Amino acid sequence: MPALKKITLVALKWFLHLFLLPVFFTVSIYNQFAGLTGQLDLFIAFLVITGALLILFFLFTFFLKNKSKAALAATITGILYLFFGNIKELLTGFSVFFPISHYKILLPLLFVFYAAILYKIRKARSVYNATAYLNVLFLLYLSIELWTFIQLPGGNQKNNNLPSFESKQLSPARPDIYFIVADGYPSTTYQQDVLEASHNTLDSFLIDKKFFLVNNARSNYNNTAFSMSSILSMQYVDWMKGTSVTKPYHYNLAIAAIKNAPVFKLLNEQDYSLYNLSVFDIGKTISVKREDFLSTTPSAIIFYNTFWNCIRRDILPEFFPVLRERLIRKQQLDNKEHLSKYKDYNRQVSDSLLTIADLPASSPKFIYTHLEMPHFPYFYDSAGKAYPDEIVFGPAMIKDKERFKNYVAYSNAHISQLITRVLTQTNGQAVIIILSDHGINDLPGSRKEDAFSNYSAFYFPDGNYHQLYTGMSNVNTFRVLFNKYFAQRLPLLSDSSIYIK
Repeated sequence: MPALKKITLVALKWFLHLFLLPVFFTVSIYNQFAGLTGQLDLFIAFLVITGALLILFFLFTFFLKNKSKAALAATITGILYLFFGNIKELLTGFSVFFPISHYKILLPLLFVFYAAILYKIRKARSVYNATAYLNVLFLLYLSIELWTFIQLPGGNQKNNNLPSFESKQLSPARPDIYFIVADGYPSTTYQQDVLEASHNTLDSFLIDKKFFLVNNARSNYNNTAFSMSSILSMQYVDWMKGTSVTKPYHYNLAIAAIKNAPVFKLLNEQDYSLYNLSVFDIGKTISVKREDFLSTTPSAIIFYNTFWNCIRRDILPEFFPVLRERLIRKQQLDNKEHLSKYKDYNRQVSDSLLTIADLPASSPKFIYTHLEMPHFPYFYDSAGKAYPDEIVFGPAMIKDKERFKNYVAYSNAHISQLITRVLTQTNGQAVIIILSDHGINDLPGSRKEDAFSNYSAFYFPDGNYHQLYTGMSNVNTFRVLFNKYFAQRLPLLSDSSIYIK
């Protein structure tokens, strides 16, 4: 016992907090974004933080003439810098503290608080109690994070709501499945009410081809990444519970969930050949054109909430108009370069879809085709004539109602041609699902709920659609399909929509 007491006293006396802070920070980030931040990236971040703290320590030693005081000042500086965004979010979450969370109040208060702390450290005769307190606090928090780390299965986030499948035996049904996503395609009701389109030619075409059109279909999310994650995982997006404001790591989680989605697991078990004509990686199959949405580098994820990143994101563009204009111009150029690729992408995936349909196969096919239409940019008018670039990428790119209406008409013709070819090439024996990931509410006259007013149509070769129903949302798409063709008994989830900013 005396030896343990002596070790405890030494641990409390020495400034362990200076070294515990970077350990705690990197372990907590790994736990929060497990599977997205690699261990090497976190180790580099740990070295950077440790190095920065040691530099601060030596600088404060020069001014404070005391190592314990210098270590305390360096650790407090590190806490305020590394967790600035978290502190701001915490204050925002409480109504009583909400006014303080605004930068114009928070920054002066933080400066006064920081100056007062440094002054108090400098004048203190001893910082033993503060040192012991920080050591114990970080050891406690680090113990909690290490326990969380141990609980992580293989470094991936837990998800206890994934559907479990009844049997791995091959189903006698196993038809080819064509899953065609039309990004941002709005419901027929929206086209009539907002776009003032008198007739949806896609509706009449699909009805003529014996498709089942889901009336009042709904998407579960208003964003592609979260919607597709929900569709292919056959569940709601757990990590967005309790928040409606997206962060870059949320998109990374969605992309990771799509890559390892249960839909592909069951299809693999049923010996399907998977063809990926989308913007997402699926297992080991890479995307045709990768869309990272707000996905960022590992470094940007790790340091997202640090003081400098918050200031750079939220303050600098507001106080420096020249910088804001430069950032806007750069964003416009980046958007043009990024979005112009969609034209070739749509052509490529459409051609590939028809080529794959012709391929002989010893096993059934699942073809995921993600068309970036009628999502902006609106490249063509209703007759298929290309708009010039200055119109396509102009300031009214997103909100031009007439151009969107024309592009929907173009998309109708394009999708109808694809379906005609697929039905012919498969002799009408393949399952075809046409789905939009979300609706649209960017145009004048739109309402917030229009973001969920999407399109959903099914073709089953046997014409038996009794499991489909009015108001069916995207999350149940594959639950219905797998119950019908693979003898699963997956319960249907309640149909609801979640708006994410």
